[in-house]
Amino acid sequence: MKRLHIFTLALLATFSLLTSSCEQIANALGVSSKPELSSRGISIDSLDSEGITFKYDYSISNPYPVSLSIAGISAKIEYDGTDNVENPPSFTAATNNGLSIAANENASNAMNFVVPYDTILNFVNIVQSLSGKTSLPFAVQGNITLDLSAVGLSNLTLPIPKLSVAIPVFKPKLSVNTDSVQFDTSNISLANVTTALGLAVISDPSILTDITSGKASSAAVNALQKTNLNVGLNFNLDVAKEGTAPWNFAVNTCGLTSTDGSSLANVSPDSSTSTISSESGSVPMSATISASNAAAYIIQLIGKNAKNPTFVLNSALSFPELQQYGMNIPLNYSYELPIN
Repeated sequence: MKRLHIFTLALLATFSLLTSSCEQIANALGVSSKPELSSRGISIDSLDSEGITFKYDYSISNPYPVSLSIAGISAKIEYDGTDNVENPPSFTAATNNGLSIAANENASNAMNFVVPYDTILNFVNIVQSLSGKTSLPFAVQGNITLDLSAVGLSNLTLPIPKLSVAIPVFKPKLSVNTDSVQFDTSNISLANVTTALGLAVISDPSILTDITSGKASSAAVNALQKTNLNVGLNFNLDVAKEGTAPWNFAVNTCGLTSTDGSSLANVSPDSSTSTISSESGSVPMSATISASNAAAYIIQLIGKNAKNPTFVLNSALSFPELQQYGMNIPLNYSYELPIN
């Protein structure tokens, strides 16, 4: 096997003195085929407040008895409409060049394209012929270059097969209605706290002192965790969209976190309004911050030195006219809820 490897390298070194086409490379290596690039599809990987991240998956086959790597990628999503449009937008790939394809193997990789919502909306507004379109035709185009320098051969460029991409004309808008935020702290009044602590206060008076001053000492936290004290929270999540693409919005999971990222409580949406397919809607939210789960935070609320909690939402979108992208495209959102 070692002699065969040495012979292969020697053959490649000799052949590198010549100008190498794909066919010549294949002949020199004793194979009848050459590396090929195959498109595996394009999907919407995620959504955020700024734009859509498309994920293009591909694979490269390596029929050679030596490993190959990617030297460079040049790829864009470009407008592919039949109308004559001046200066259409294009979107360059964010790539991972670090792919290595082992000898006689296939390897898969992906590249992402970020498409800002505002770029598409502005494009539609500028080009009169696109008015009313719910999605726009784009296509992935470009090439991937393989590095063959390890065996003394020239780089090999593989064209990316043209792949159509339908981009929805839309922009999601999520916001917490700050006027609706209500913290119900009636359950943690001094009288209720004293009653709930019971014998713990008698045996260690410093516990009540710590709690009322907002000091989350271990003794105070341990004592409060054994009570049923809690703080209620209610607010509305406003959901809307710009653009003409039909959509479906659904709440998946949501919760409250502290400034260090630890969980304070689960947040429950009103089940009758947790899905929205109209232009806009509102989802009432409620949560209970319990002493058993978040005693330290409740102590800070009592002492009025608590920092604003963060509402974290995991939602899912779908586009009825673009079912190729699936039914659960993730859209995440977070917002710091004002305590006062």
